[in-house]
Amino acid sequence: MPVAAQLLEPRVGEALREYDGELADDLRIEEALVTASWAGEAYEGVEISGSRMSGVRFTGATLDGLVLKDVVATDCELSGATLTSAVFQRVRFERCRMSGLVAAELSARDVRMVDCQMDEAWLRTSTFDRCELTGCDLRGADLYAARLKDTRLVHSQLDGTEWSKATVENVALHGSSLEGLTGVDRLLGVVIASDQLLPLALPLLAALGVTVDDDYLDGLDPSTDPDA
Repeated sequence: MPVAAQLLEPRVGEALREYDGELADDLRIEEALVTASWAGEAYEGVEISGSRMSGVRFTGATLDGLVLKDVVATDCELSGATLTSAVFQRVRFERCRMSGLVAAELSARDVRMVDCQMDEAWLRTSTFDRCELTGCDLRGADLYAARLKDTRLVHSQLDGTEWSKATVENVALHGSSLEGLTGVDRLLGVVIASDQLLPLALPLLAALGVTVDDDYLDGLDPSTDPDA
């Protein structure tokens, strides 16, 4: 029986200095209350740790190798941002907008996302280890070849998500909508509730080449029907 994994919470102190300055390549921001706007900018090697981010704008930004450790991000804007090979460790996102986020090869461990907008997010080849997404909108998100372990995507919108070549282990989808998923044959390690059987079973049968056709025998030549 799969056991729900316990996430580690961000380690953030109370005494934080305010930071609303510019970014720079290889910049380290520690123990800060970050309120800056970095929309549309491009940097490499930025690391933020032991900090809170409030209303920070990354809209359309390109950040290569971004590292977030022990961070709480609230009401931040990451829509259309490109995060290449980002690392998130002990991070909590609350009410953040990430529509169209491009975060291929993201490495996320002990990450919690609550009420976040993540529709059409590009999460190909990303890794989620001991993570939880609650109340999030992931409609149309791309999880191609992603790896998820000990992770929960609960009470979220997962309609139209792409799972081809994904690897899942002890992943719970309770309370989430599952209409129009693709690559569902890769969801062999998920845990679902009984009321989610039908929306997941039909695309799974289709992926396995099983056709459901109640009218198949209509018009069949009676001479070939053994019950005729």
